[in-house]
Amino acid sequence: MVGSRDYFDSKNDGNVNVTTRLRQPGSSIKPLVYAAAFKQGYTPNTVLYDINTTFKTDTVDYNPRNYDLNQHGPVTMRKALAGSLNIPAVKTLYLAGIKNVIDFLELMGYTSFEDRSRFGLSLVLGGGEVRMIEHTAAYATFANEGVANPVTGILRVEDSKGNVLMEFEKRDRRVLDENIANIMSNVLSDNDARSFVFGPQNNLILSNRPVAAKTGTTNDYKDAWTMGYTPSLVTGVWVGNNDSTEMKKGADGSVIAAPIWREYMEKSLAGSLIEGFPPAVIDTTGKPVLDGVLAEETIVKIDKFTGKLATAETPESAVEEKKFYNAHDILQYVVKEDPRGPVPSDPAKADPAYVQWEAGVKAWVELKQAQHKEGEPEFVYDSVPTETDDVHTVANKPFVSINSPTNGQTIDAGVLQVYVNASAPRGVSRVEYYLGSRKVGTVSTSPYTLNLPLNSFFMKGTRQLRAVVYDDVDNSSESSVSININISNISEPNILWQNINNVNLKASSFPFTVKAQLTDLLSSQKVDLYLRNQDSGTVNFLGAMILPENSGLEMVIPTLASGTFTIYGEIIDPLGTKYKTSTASFSVE
Repeated sequence: MVGSRDYFDSKNDGNVNVTTRLRQPGSSIKPLVYAAAFKQGYTPNTVLYDINTTFKTDTVDYNPRNYDLNQHGPVTMRKALAGSLNIPAVKTLYLAGIKNVIDFLELMGYTSFEDRSRFGLSLVLGGGEVRMIEHTAAYATFANEGVANPVTGILRVEDSKGNVLMEFEKRDRRVLDENIANIMSNVLSDNDARSFVFGPQNNLILSNRPVAAKTGTTNDYKDAWTMGYTPSLVTGVWVGNNDSTEMKKGADGSVIAAPIWREYMEKSLAGSLIEGFPPAVIDTTGKPVLDGVLAEETIVKIDKFTGKLATAETPESAVEEKKFYNAHDILQYVVKEDPRGPVPSDPAKADPAYVQWEAGVKAWVELKQAQHKEGEPEFVYDSVPTETDDVHTVANKPFVSINSPTNGQTIDAGVLQVYVNASAPRGVSRVEYYLGSRKVGTVSTSPYTLNLPLNSFFMKGTRQLRAVVYDDVDNSSESSVSININISNISEPNILWQNINNVNLKASSFPFTVKAQLTDLLSSQKVDLYLRNQDSGTVNFLGAMILPENSGLEMVIPTLASGTFTIYGEIIDPLGTKYKTSTASFSVE
């Protein structure tokens, strides 16, 4: 009990022992409430919705908000406690029951809750005063694996001759299941779980050992707390004014109490044995909401144009697989007094809070849907899409026919001209042209005529010419003819090396970017690059480019040992024919 800054400052109650005075604990009481919930069968993985929720009381509605005023959606009790979220804490108190929690607080050694009529759901946010010395003793019970020791300031008294006049007698008692105490230590020492609020580097960690900690702040900044422990040392820090006047705005526990707590713990534990907390066993209950499942998942195939269910007529390019999370708070799945028991058949009748909690969930889902960003989970409220795609239908199919060239025609000219007749009920968006599997052109303006220079090696010979017409939602139809392309003076596809042939490189040249040029882009369906060590004969695969978008090639060689090397490629055309390219030789000193 360090006491006030100046014991002799009578003007500011310097000689008052605040450790025995009643002060509001803020959020530092939350671990006790969660421990009571764990006793009833809830787990650290239990999912609660951190969303604005109205709690009905006998007097006025209670609408708690988080410190950051944000809604974090579905969170586990672990994350909610570690991040000191207020709304899930109030829900946890409701689930555990106010009477049960106060019974547990008294079992843990608190003596300030006699008048139970004073306490409601705000108790979990510090709405009930505690004595600091009892508060610290309760955290000591977590550190002691559920065994409580009476608060003791004097262990032994001797007279001047060494006679023992009084000596502390150990009177410990188990007040909490060992595993639940270890679960609490596990949660309170989980820095990853609190980082989303406090950041990874905060004053609730120690430099070289695990530690469990929790802060607390009252709404008006009259009280700032940090409570924490290792297996062998428990420390509570309170900062405030003895006369209960407010401190400056922003003087919360993590800002003004935690640095004091951390410095004291670091110095007190310096040179001592580094201890870890005993392992905690966290049950897998078989009930998803208690085992960390954020929401019921439904995976469906959606037409991306309409947002409706895809059908057999929906083109593959328009189909996307979506995972929807059907949002419900925990009262949908549990009877609060028996969370591991049967799922309630009628949740609204089973619990009077159900309607208000679900109203909050529904409002949050509507907000999330309005603000949805790509890549975020997509939440719904009992409304996974049921309507089917109604724009990809037989009636909406476009039409296309190739008027010229005709089937079997030989093309001798240097340019292939393709004339089509294309139409669509929704309007033509584009016509794509293919020789075999290789797309050779796209035309988006009527009359959709293609003028294709015949300058690519793979075009030679008998080829299937296809025209595919699309509307604005990718409904499509196609037409095809077989043509014989008779062109000459076209070389096989190759690679022209630009900056590597006959070059002497040094170790400092790496990483080195090899630059090259494809001579025939349309014939280059895939390009594989290889490196041969001329000294050892070893060949290494450098990398591949599939459907390169332009003729320029670049490949980074991270590092090479000294030696002589040859680089070359293998080009695979749209028909699967392979062509070995020219080589380039270089050395490394």
